[in-house]
Amino acid sequence: MSCDELLAPFVALDANGDGYITRKEYRNGSENGSLNKVFERIDTNEDRRISKEEFRFHRTMVANAAVSCDTFAMGRCAEKFSKHLSTQEGRLDVAGSTLSSNGLFCTALQIYVNCIGHEGNVCGELQTYAQRIERTSNAYRNAGICPDLNNTAFSAPNANSGRRHPTNPDRGETRRRSRGSRNVRAAKRRPTLTNGECLWNAFTSCHEDLYQSMSESPRGCTLTKNYRTCVKKSTKRCRDKSNVNKIMSGLKYIRKAHREANMCGLQT
Repeated sequence: MSCDELLAPFVALDANGDGYITRKEYRNGSENGSLNKVFERIDTNEDRRISKEEFRFHRTMVANAAVSCDTFAMGRCAEKFSKHLSTQEGRLDVAGSTLSSNGLFCTALQIYVNCIGHEGNVCGELQTYAQRIERTSNAYRNAGICPDLNNTAFSAPNANSGRRHPTNPDRGETRRRSRGSRNVRAAKRRPTLTNGECLWNAFTSCHEDLYQSMSESPRGCTLTKNYRTCVKKSTKRCRDKSNVNKIMSGLKYIRKAHREANMCGLQT
């Protein structure tokens, strides 16, 4: 199907020709009975309007009869993750302050977690993938990289995909320092400050490389592979790598799942 064929319905639905389809325009031009659910699936960045890019991505996925619900869900959630990292708005927290590279990654990861958790509740084929994402996100949290990461989306039947993310992911590093200085006993149950700093700096470097790569080259499985390689090399000198190993295992699984779903030419 050519690009013009993919976008033909978009032109018909875009009543005022402004390059976006609003919910009202979609409702007026569609005979689909489940309008809200379909609209929300296409509107990946949840700005209440459908862009040409979102419409084309949706049509490309559903045009392939072999696309199952899990493949569609993985593609949709990966698109939301990538879009958050690629927009200037994504670099700001709710207070308008610029996030660190780790903070930016954590907000995007929260959006991805919420999306996969939500999709897993309606797509049985996604359960195994969702469980691996949950374990991987737990490792990011336990390593202190994303200490405020919320995984309730995996257990909440009506989880709101993409809306819940940390108030300020950067505060975790400061909180870990202050708690460690006040409570020696508690510090023994967590990685030492030296190890925490080592991991934090290692992931900071890898996340900066990831953002740079996303702006310079097409998105694909190569980005995931390069990011995993960076994590492996950058954390070599860190003492406690139990969570790092879980993260690398999760990244390897994600890349394999995306390759098997023929998504490598489309998403991260």
